[in-house]
Amino acid sequence: MKGLGLLLLCVSFAAVVARASSPLVHEEMWQGLSISLHSANSGSINPVHFSARIDGDAILDTVVSVEGIVTAVEVTDLDQDGFPEVYAFVASVGSGSYGSIVAFASNRNRSMTPVHQLPVAEGSSALQGYMGHDRFRVLPRSIERSFPVYLPGDTNASPSGGRRRLEYELVAGETGWLLQLRY
Repeated sequence: MKGLGLLLLCVSFAAVVARASSPLVHEEMWQGLSISLHSANSGSINPVHFSARIDGDAILDTVVSVEGIVTAVEVTDLDQDGFPEVYAFVASVGSGSYGSIVAFASNRNRSMTPVHQLPVAEGSSALQGYMGHDRFRVLPRSIERSFPVYLPGDTNASPSGGRRRLEYELVAGETGWLLQLRY
């Protein structure tokens, strides 16, 4: 049984490495706003180029360095204000595939600014048993993050505590946009 767990771990790692060699290009129009995201996905740290243009004018043109590879991109309007956000879902390279989100929100299509994900409080029950392997899904008004729950004694390849789902909502902060855990 131990050999099977090691084999699954190696296959999982090989899948992450294989994904790392595939560049990601996402281009989309959203009510006249041209949004693009490009990532080489060529190693454990990758530059990600975000750009957005309206009527030919740039409202976003930036490069962000991420630890991992971009696995998916979603353009949506979580706060339903009529203006989009662009979310890049990132998985770290390695056996844990720890997930993260890099995002930008439109400010009435005049500019786009970063969306900051508020950290979950250390020791919170929300992350009890967390060891990575995140999956993200956009819901109508939130982003769902799910991951396997590891019980004491579980190996990285064999979680036995089911799956936990957390939901994050987009809220306006004092100085910008925030993804806040709403459970």
